Amino acid sequence: MFKRAKQGAKRGWLKAAGIIFLAGIAITLSAAPVYADITDPTVMEIQSLRIVHNLLEDDDFLLVFQYTLSWDPPENEPDQPADQTFIFRLMNNEETETYGYALPYVYVYNGYRAGVASMYWSAATAPLWLGSCVLWFQENPGLDPNPTIVKRDISAADYSTYDTMEDNQDYLGDYIITSGRSLEQAWEVSTGSLIGADNYLTADGETYYQGAIPGLLMFCPDVFGILQVTPTYTEEEWTLENQNQAERQWTGTWVGDALEGLSGLFGGARWSLITMAACGFGFLGLLFFCYSRFEDVKPGLLLGILPLVAGSVLGMFPLVMLGLICFGAIMFIVYTFFFKAAT
Repeated sequence: MFKRAKQGAKRGWLKAAGIIFLAGIAITLSAAPVYADITDPTVMEIQSLRIVHNLLEDDDFLLVFQYTLSWDPPENEPDQPADQTFIFRLMNNEETETYGYALPYVYVYNGYRAGVASMYWSAATAPLWLGSCVLWFQENPGLDPNPTIVKRDISAADYSTYDTMEDNQDYLGDYIITSGRSLEQAWEVSTGSLIGADNYLTADGETYYQGAIPGLLMFCPDVFGILQVTPTYTEEEWTLENQNQAERQWTGTWVGDALEGLSGLFGGARWSLITMAACGFGFLGLLFFCYSRFEDVKPGLLLGILPLVAGSVLGMFPLVMLGLICFGAIMFIVYTFFFKAAT
């Protein structure tokens, strides 16, 4: 009789796990962002660019460029920030291979009107120096199956002619100062907002350019003034945007292309829903396997949580679902070690 009661309790827990899983799917669907159609921009262009090397090591590769992305009137700008609606890709000359990609850095005007972006490769992965390639500036293909694309051909004339680290740092620093002055005009802010009178980055300039060009402090330390600051700590708040960023990390990569192909196999459903279901069924499959094999779900619970955590970090399993499952696991542990033992 006690064995039947035990089995009944386990079956009840598995039903509860299934209910939690289905509830999480409903929450995820309701929380999924819905994008409106984006009006074609009035001006969309790569204004200027520079390619430098030998910054951190011999034969590394840094592409820095300034872009314009504006609407007339400005009220037609999308509600979503630019890092969700537009993307930059560096392609080979035949446009069959993607060397790398970057997103607009959102600082003012949601990343629109004008900005600077960059791509960096170490020596081991760098594109061919002085090689011909194409810089794509395009609407996010995830929002429009026929995205607007502006292309900028890159030739040997766009590359730095310097070889030493110091000369390339100076060459890059000149471009930072020039582009900063240009952005002050495009953003309609006062002169000196980004670049000070001494040709150093201001505090706002440092914040923007270190976001737009990750690693700039190492690439070009001479554009930074010497400041004494008191470190502060800000506790990170996890929101749905963290999940969206985890999903966007695959945009423009072969993994992202494979996931989009997977979406096409299921009638155009969002690939994140497909991978979520795969992770969820894998988790439940481990539970049922351990129950049928060992008459105990605890090993499956411990093992099954690993693909869910990994899936969340990789953007393939929603954080809200992981939270619900962890909550259910905590309730199961509390029941097993406290309430069940008390009875």
